[in-house]
Amino acid sequence: MAWIGDDLERKSFILWLYGPAGAGKSALAQTIAEICQEKGVLAASFFFSRTAERRNTYKHLIATIVYQLTLSIPPLRPPIDDMMEINPSIMTRSTEAQIQSLLIEPLTALSIAPQGHADSWPRMIIVDGLDECQGQEVQVNILKAMSAALVKKGLPLVLPIASRAEWHITHAFNGAILRSLTPPLALDNTYKPDDDIRLLLRDSFNEIKQSHPLREYISKDWPKKEDMQALMNKSSGQFIYAATVVRYVTSLRHQPPERLEVVLKLTPPPNNSGNPFAQLDALYMTVFSSVVEIEAALRILRFCLTPENDFDVAQYDPADKPATPSSLWPLLRKERRPLHTLERNLMLRPGDIQLYLCDLVSLGSPEDKRRVFLHASLGDFLLDGRRSGQYHVNISEIHADGGECCLHHLAKPSA
Repeated sequence: MAWIGDDLERKSFILWLYGPAGAGKSALAQTIAEICQEKGVLAASFFFSRTAERRNTYKHLIATIVYQLTLSIPPLRPPIDDMMEINPSIMTRSTEAQIQSLLIEPLTALSIAPQGHADSWPRMIIVDGLDECQGQEVQVNILKAMSAALVKKGLPLVLPIASRAEWHITHAFNGAILRSLTPPLALDNTYKPDDDIRLLLRDSFNEIKQSHPLREYISKDWPKKEDMQALMNKSSGQFIYAATVVRYVTSLRHQPPERLEVVLKLTPPPNNSGNPFAQLDALYMTVFSSVVEIEAALRILRFCLTPENDFDVAQYDPADKPATPSSLWPLLRKERRPLHTLERNLMLRPGDIQLYLCDLVSLGSPEDKRRVFLHASLGDFLLDGRRSGQYHVNISEIHADGGECCLHHLAKPSA
């Protein structure tokens, strides 16, 4: 919020708020919008959504922002009305043309007018979920058009943008113009989200104990400390897991302690009453459906799902330590073996892992150029065929692939 109010010393006009899927970007963007609205500094906002027909393309972006600007800055309405009358087809033109005609020209004219009072305008425009707008090229064009409007035209606006750190978006923000005026803010472990997640879980469980229809059957010390810690470990710093758990446990038609037990054990609930991670699974299915090299990506992930040790295929014997679901899922919440070791074991070229996993960057893989790091609950998802469907990672495939790699390396002549 300090960045929002720093008008006197402002050197940056765009704030990039980024993080992996489920990190809480939209929740934070919504909170910022509400605070700005209360302070009278919110000019407009737009929240992209991949599944909402009117919010998954660029077509409604500028129209929505322009309409909200006419409400927050009433003197803008006459010049915008005039522009629409002169050029009624403007909304069918490119994003750049719409920004030029409906934002740059009216705002510039009003800001230099004697009675413009530009200093008193609300100036915050919030755009959330840019990566959920259809078309990677369109997403980049939106960034370029908006940054050009702020830098080259000097519009009196500031623009927080929230998105996943997809490669094309990251590349755009690393360009000369955007890099010079955009401070990045990562929603990852650097900002220590565990305290906020613990607070969310604690407050939600307290609310359940106070308001649930079956609250008289809930123990005062529920949930136990070890259960809370288990949930924290599974969350891996991402709000989506905790929020999904809360939604599942809160069900008014079930005993909350039993529902929490289902979550902790990851077993089907009595009477097959549903999947506790339906929303989380939907998110993962969406991400995996966009992976270009899906077979290669799943092969790499299979190889990461091996017993926790200093793995080397030339020395691995599945008979010594059989893989089980309980031994596999913790691997995804810790830094794994170096990428160059994985590439060597998988008979890949240097850089192939980053290439094949680039479409999974929103899930946190690879974390950097050295290691693969994935969200903890992804292991549960991939190992349960009922949840992951065609993306299911079969334990027998792990053994088969590992055995094939072992044979390849054993067949090599000694150095």
